[in-house]
Amino acid sequence: MSLFARVTTLQTPANKIEEGIRWIRDTAVPNVRSRLQQGMKHGYWCVDRKTGKSIVVTLWESAEAERATSAGAAQLRSQAEAALGTKTISVETFEVIDQI
Repeated sequence: MSLFARVTTLQTPANKIEEGIRWIRDTAVPNVRSRLQQGMKHGYWCVDRKTGKSIVVTLWESAEAERATSAGAAQLRSQAEAALGTKTISVETFEVIDQI
């Protein structure tokens, strides 16, 4: 069985990055953790503190599991946009073909 990755690139104003990190820890991560039983395997939130650019990578046990949570993920992105002025640059899905 293949894994699937949702890769989201976001831009938060640099002056809001610390607030954004708190938002991720206090709001996004608990929300996403509640989906672990829905096929999510791992999630990574990566940030460049200087520029405010961030990448979120979530890994799913199937394409169906990834698709089933896309509406919830879009809702979280909308919340971040409203709370922090974050802009979604891209949301892409990939099949994971190998790992180290």
